[in-house]
Amino acid sequence: MSSKLIKCVPVMLLSAALVACGGGGGGSDPSPGSSSRSSSDTGSASSRSSSSESSQSSDSSNPGSASSSSSSSESSQSSSSDSSDASSAAFTPWLEKPHQGDVITVERQSPTTAEIHWATGESYNLYISQNPETDLHNYASYGATLEQGVSSPYVLNDLVPGEPVYVALVEDNNTPLGWTSFATGGWGVAGANNRVTAQAIGDDGTRYVAGSFTEISLVTGHGVGLSTEMNAPHALAFPPVNGEVLASTPDSEGGWYIGGRFTQVGEQERLGLAHIDSSGRLTDWNPGVTGTTTGVGSVYSLAIFDGVIYAGGNFLGASGEARNHLAAFDTDGNLAGWNPGANNTVNSLVVAEGVIYAGGQFTEAGGEARGYLAAFDADGNLAGWNPGANNRVNSLAIAEGVIYAGGQFTEAGGEARNRLAAFDADGNLTDWNPDANSTVNSLAVAEGVIYAGGRFTEAGGEARGYLAAFDADGSLTGWAPGGAFVVNTLAVSGGVIYVGASFSSTYLAAFDTEGNRTDWNPEVKGPVSSLSVARNAVYVGGEFSTVGAGRAARSARLVAFAPDGTLTDWNPNPNGEVRALAHADGVLYIGGSFGYVNDEQRVGLAAFKTDDLTLTDWNPSASSVNALLVVDDVIYAGGDFTEAGGEPRNRLAAFDLGGNVTGWSPEANSTVWSLAHVDLQESWIVAGGAFTEMNGQERNRLAALLASSGSLTSWNPSFNGTVNTLAVDYSGGAGSGVLYVGGGFTQIDGTGRAYLAAFDMDFGLTGWSPVLNSLVKTLVMGDGVLYIGGLFTSADGEARSRLSAYEKDGDLTDWNPGANSGVENLVVDEGVIYAGGQFTAAGNGGTGTTLKGRLAAFDTEGELLD
Repeated sequence: MSSKLIKCVPVMLLSAALVACGGGGGGSDPSPGSSSRSSSDTGSASSRSSSSESSQSSDSSNPGSASSSSSSSESSQSSSSDSSDASSAAFTPWLEKPHQGDVITVERQSPTTAEIHWATGESYNLYISQNPETDLHNYASYGATLEQGVSSPYVLNDLVPGEPVYVALVEDNNTPLGWTSFATGGWGVAGANNRVTAQAIGDDGTRYVAGSFTEISLVTGHGVGLSTEMNAPHALAFPPVNGEVLASTPDSEGGWYIGGRFTQVGEQERLGLAHIDSSGRLTDWNPGVTGTTTGVGSVYSLAIFDGVIYAGGNFLGASGEARNHLAAFDTDGNLAGWNPGANNTVNSLVVAEGVIYAGGQFTEAGGEARGYLAAFDADGNLAGWNPGANNRVNSLAIAEGVIYAGGQFTEAGGEARNRLAAFDADGNLTDWNPDANSTVNSLAVAEGVIYAGGRFTEAGGEARGYLAAFDADGSLTGWAPGGAFVVNTLAVSGGVIYVGASFSSTYLAAFDTEGNRTDWNPEVKGPVSSLSVARNAVYVGGEFSTVGAGRAARSARLVAFAPDGTLTDWNPNPNGEVRALAHADGVLYIGGSFGYVNDEQRVGLAAFKTDDLTLTDWNPSASSVNALLVVDDVIYAGGDFTEAGGEPRNRLAAFDLGGNVTGWSPEANSTVWSLAHVDLQESWIVAGGAFTEMNGQERNRLAALLASSGSLTSWNPSFNGTVNTLAVDYSGGAGSGVLYVGGGFTQIDGTGRAYLAAFDMDFGLTGWSPVLNSLVKTLVMGDGVLYIGGLFTSADGEARSRLSAYEKDGDLTDWNPGANSGVENLVVDEGVIYAGGQFTAAGNGGTGTTLKGRLAAFDTEGELLD
């Protein structure tokens, strides 16, 4: 944080009023700075889809969780009258809980900027720290600062992306109004199936980013903490998780154990398991699980009992030892001897009276036959409990000695039970038989009500859209919030039912016990897989990587970043994918499959003035454009269209600056993906794609056309697979250029070339023969280095995960940042290599594990930039 912005202000120590108020939010003991933990805030049960069973039960018995915000002022008033020894006690609010109150909110503006808001309109004192252990009596000793008498919104600049920030709002009489935490991340594309398809750098350094995305936001990771006290909570300062979080359970100290399919939390390696403490920090607990072949396994369920953390999922090893789908660890992360084993995935675990119940996809457990349900004692011995089901069990819940099961089964305990069943502790099937017409993914129990979520549209004989509730007799209740989304997970706390879903514009919502949706709306940008509540925060895990909107969210499919990296307010809002960008002479040209831009009709092609980013009158139209190239005031386009500017044009066309289609009219018989300009004795437009004919003559995926007329040249290399990308390098001087070609080919004219090749300016195939193991999607030259992106994982026999680079002489460089999925475009500007595509993690020395939302930037050494 900037020293210019955050200055250290001498101020008297906080009075007893503040100290007592801090203690009042954590339970019945309002003592100053107390770090009391409710022993009832325990997580005795958890599952893949309903790790909420434990959290809801613990929350209901924690007297501080429901009343802390309303009672804090009473505590401060009573204690302010007697401050004899309170001032000596520490006040460490963020160790009590990561967020308190519904007054203070945060809007993240950029990776380095955030606004602190409060709704009262008054001026207050604002504490700012980067250390959750900060004692506000001695804030300066912790590097914290105090801004006195500030108004909302208060702007924090020069933040370090990914670093946590802790803020507390205090009245002049030293009564705290609340505190919170947050962290900024880099920009990323929101949504599970979106991608970045094109980037371009303007003459002034503005970076344009295009694709199929519907929003671009600040990356938070696949697991976040959210306050339950705010209607639109921001993501708290929890470490980002680089893969899907599938399970979580409270640790009884205000934190969470989490499990899933990830390899990194924050900057630390964590293989499918991690622990987040009550302030949102990653702890040293690091057991790890390994997969069914190599790499990380998947943890689908967690449960904690008597200081032991039980894990179930799809893994074959834990902490370096064999563990088949079931494992247990102590609170130090040591692997326990508990090792019953199962022959297939465990989806759900719950614990009661020292018995660990498991549901999943297994048919054997503990060495004996068990039909999707089993139970074990604390020593790992298989219990006699053996009700059985005829198909997978997704979720378990326990209440009053009854074990409830939900899944895909139609029989349980030897009798008909459609997706829902209940058993006693002896394994006997009970009469509870509500019935659902499709899969149940999640169960949660509170106050004698069993809540269910899944894919069903009927339950208990009545219409219920993916959500339903039943009493202990199996009768359907009136709770019927409904919805048009598949429910993955449920959590219940304080009379609120939290719902995580897939395939919806609303992936996370909350309902009251009457079935009414609450105002709580954190705007999660992708499917939610797990939920659990500890104190006044809910831990949310899933496939998403961004949470929240505000000014941190921008336009669909096309955005612009200022030269300093700030996301601009430009919002052209094309209504379809943008796949191509080109700029020349103060104009940005875009191509894709859209029909409108700025609410004006623009079919596949549009242009903007780069000085003010206003839409121009240039409006030729072509239905599906994949590539654009500007040469000598002519705009060339390639794609899938058969008409352009109202004239027949087969996949290739050219337009003048007025938007008129020119006479340049070559014809390709299939898709054109890339265009390049080669300027020697004649000006050529080189086209690459999936075509096998050009102008009626055989041209297999690559052809050269005269820029003046569109006539086909005699150059005719034959590729056995698609050409995706082209790059030209003239850095060797006149007459010594190189045309680089990347794609899905493995041969050129019968000569082996694995996805990457080069031609000299006599248009002969060079001897350079790099070997990649999969597709090349993008090429770009930068300072004599050829940068490559695609789907490959090796280059010239060395590990290169979707990103690589070669010197001009053809040698593989050490540049090896890595990405975890496809890289589709690269641009270079002033020594920075910008990548876009489908990846969600990149960098970290070639492993591609640091969380990124389909956008990343690297230096020439391969280091990931913020």
